[in-house]
Amino acid sequence: MQSSGCIELHSSAPHSKGVARRCPAGHSTAKAKAWRPAGISGRPPGTIESVGMKIKAISLHQPWASMIAQGSKTIETRTWPTEHRGDLLICSTRQPEMPGFLCGYALCVVNVVNCRKMLISDEAGARCKWRDDLWAWVLNDIRPVFEPFRVRGYQGIYEVEVED
Repeated sequence: MQSSGCIELHSSAPHSKGVARRCPAGHSTAKAKAWRPAGISGRPPGTIESVGMKIKAISLHQPWASMIAQGSKTIETRTWPTEHRGDLLICSTRQPEMPGFLCGYALCVVNVVNCRKMLISDEAGARCKWRDDLWAWVLNDIRPVFEPFRVRGYQGIYEVEVED
C-alpha cells in the first residue's frame, strides 16, 4: 500500500461531525486537520498544502475510489487530460450504491504527479484494460481520510473548501 500518512477532514458544525456543508458559492465545505509523519514528501508534520484554502476534488464510482484510497489503484484513467498537479481529494459517487462501500464520501487525498496517454504497461496500476482514447493520471502520496465525510460531487474536477 502506498499510503504514507492520513488526513482528518470533518465539518465544523458539532452536530454534523463528518458531514460536509455547502458554502455560499456552492462548493462543499469542510474543516481539515492533517497529520503526517515527518519527512514525507518534504512537508512538515501536521500540514498539507491545501489546509486553509480550497482543495481540488474528483468523484469516482466504487469500487475504484476505494481502490485508490487503499493504494491498489495508482493510475486514474479518463477520456480527458488534466493540467492539475498536486493534491486532489478523492470522493466516491453517491450512485450507484454498492453494498460494503462508502458512497458519496471523501475517502483520501492523493498527489497527481503526471497526466499522459495511457500505456499498455499502465493496466495493473489503472486496474483496467488499455484503450488508446484514455489518459493516465499518475497518483502517489495517498493519504486516507481518518473520518470519511459526505461530499456533494460534481462531474469533472471541482473544489471543496478546507478551513484551517
